[in-house]
Amino acid sequence: MRIVGRSIGVLLSVVIGFTLAGPVRAQVTGSTATNSQAGDNRATTNQGGSGKSGNAVGGQVSGVVASGRASVDGKNTSSNSSIQSGDVGVTNSSSSFTGLNATTGATGSASNTQVGNNNFRITQAADGTTSGDGVAGQIIGVVTEAGGSANVVASDVSDNNDVQTGESTSDNSSIAFVGLNASPTAVTGNSAVAINTQTGNNRLSVDQTALSNSGNGVAGQVIGVVSAGTTSVDANNTSSNNDVNTVFQASANSLSGDGPNGSAFVGLDAQPSATGTTSTASASNTQVGNNRGTITQFAPGTTNSSTLFVGLDSDPTAFGPVTATAVATNNQTGNNAFTLGQTAPTSTASIDSVAGQIIGDVTGAGGSASIVAKNLSDNNSVENVGVAGQVVGAVTSGIASIDAANSSTNNDVIGGITNGVNSSNAFVGLDADASATGGAGATVGAATSTALNTQDGNNRGTVNQSASTSGGMPVAGQIIGDVTTSGASSSIVASNTSDNNSVETGRVDAINTSDAFIGLDASATEAVINATTAAVINNQIGDDRFTLTESASATSGNGVAGEVLGVVSSGATSLDAGNTSKDNNVETGAAAATDTSGAQVGLAATEVGPGLGSNIQSGNDRKSLDQTSAATSGDAVAGQVAGVVTSAGGSSSVVVANTSTGIDATSGESTFDNTDHAFVGQNVTTEALTI
Repeated sequence: MRIVGRSIGVLLSVVIGFTLAGPVRAQVTGSTATNSQAGDNRATTNQGGSGKSGNAVGGQVSGVVASGRASVDGKNTSSNSSIQSGDVGVTNSSSSFTGLNATTGATGSASNTQVGNNNFRITQAADGTTSGDGVAGQIIGVVTEAGGSANVVASDVSDNNDVQTGESTSDNSSIAFVGLNASPTAVTGNSAVAINTQTGNNRLSVDQTALSNSGNGVAGQVIGVVSAGTTSVDANNTSSNNDVNTVFQASANSLSGDGPNGSAFVGLDAQPSATGTTSTASASNTQVGNNRGTITQFAPGTTNSSTLFVGLDSDPTAFGPVTATAVATNNQTGNNAFTLGQTAPTSTASIDSVAGQIIGDVTGAGGSASIVAKNLSDNNSVENVGVAGQVVGAVTSGIASIDAANSSTNNDVIGGITNGVNSSNAFVGLDADASATGGAGATVGAATSTALNTQDGNNRGTVNQSASTSGGMPVAGQIIGDVTTSGASSSIVASNTSDNNSVETGRVDAINTSDAFIGLDASATEAVINATTAAVINNQIGDDRFTLTESASATSGNGVAGEVLGVVSSGATSLDAGNTSKDNNVETGAAAATDTSGAQVGLAATEVGPGLGSNIQSGNDRKSLDQTSAATSGDAVAGQVAGVVTSAGGSSSVVVANTSTGIDATSGESTFDNTDHAFVGQNVTTEALTI
């Protein structure tokens, strides 16, 4: 049986303010630009989608809600069944241009003039929860109100079943340009001239949330009782030769575009290209105003990625067999700011799996609970968070009696890999890159390139990255938990045998990566047979500042292949537990937490070839970095763990017996790494700075 549910919310939003001949909206007085606008451009996009599949069963589901006495006698046999719940996929996609765009063909002249603002705001919410369910066994749920009682007798046999839950994926992607773009192309000796002039601001706001969930699976028995009166549960389960798999979940948020290095772009971009015997490419950006990008990304347990350019970018390219000239100029009175918040918290996805029995009971004041549970899990394969044994939990305000016996043999239980990844690549400020190539073959040519940045204002980048992951669990044994309130009592008799099981918890990784340039960057490159000249100048009145906070936390641990008992009681507690663990291989996954920062803050002048490099600044450069990494693995066991807590007036009687033979128990490696490569200040060099 296969149920497929897919919800796709896809919106392609393109907002373009441009004409090939004539003004956009009101024309700027006296302007002869290709695009001339007195006014604002604004785009708002909201995208949302949710999906839910789950179910499939191939067994029995019983639910009872009663105001009085409830009695359930459930018997189920599921054998030779193939159960798969459907995939869930939610996708939001946006491609947007907000502002003025001028491109030309062979004639090579493009210009934009604007008195006004450009603003693009996008909200994307992809909720891929859930897929889950699956079963191939029995599920019983009972709820009784005050004065009612519950009596449940349950028997289940799940044999030779293949249970798989569907994939759960959520994806948000945004490609954005906000501002002015001039990209002329000239051939056969024409000059390519790109000019952007703006009095106004450019702003990009992105809010992305991606959720995904899988979980469930079972191939056994699940019983849940909530009762305000007397509760009696007699449960017997056998799970053998089952293959149970809760498959992967993935959430992803991404921001990119056609800017430098595939970045989203906020500001002014001039990219002329000239090719001919004698070629000239000239790029000029002039702005009185501010550029700002604000990005928020949230994806539990998976991936956030952001690539963004905020500011002014001039990239002329000239190629001439005889002579080539490239001139890049940026001039700004105003500020550039980038704020990024990326969160990849611990995901609740890919839980459950089981191939055994789970019993949960909650009774109210004056109620009592009597649970007799017996489980046999043999030769099962459980993947992506597991058990392959028995879990019993009771919360009662009255008398609690638990008699639990479990046998887990020849099971293979493996927890899935969990990742939390944040990555950011950002440029904030002014970037002038002039490239000229003159001369071909044996021809002696000349190449001249000039890159000039002038700013009266500040550049600032603020990045917060948080990645948290948690693995752990897989068991192949028995877990019992009991909580009783004041005046109540607990009596627990537990027996467990774990033999010849392979238990492994998955690897967990928490990774934060940030690469940033904050300030003014001017570079000139010439390639020629003979004469070359270059001029590279940065001039700033203002400050450059970068603040980065990175926090990575990875946790794996657990494992067991034995018995775990936990009791919290305010009354009398009696615990008699016996465990035998034999020939088990238990291994917990490695935990790795990594923070990496590469930052250059200030002024950088790079000239490749003979010429002049100069940085002039009246202002300050500052970088603040806070990196925190925590990695924890631990646990493994292959034996018995018992914990009892009693409050004032309570009593405890504990008898425990454990035998562990032929055990191979290994806790995973725990590693953390904080790395910082930074340059703060002014740099003049003949090649790109490596940090």
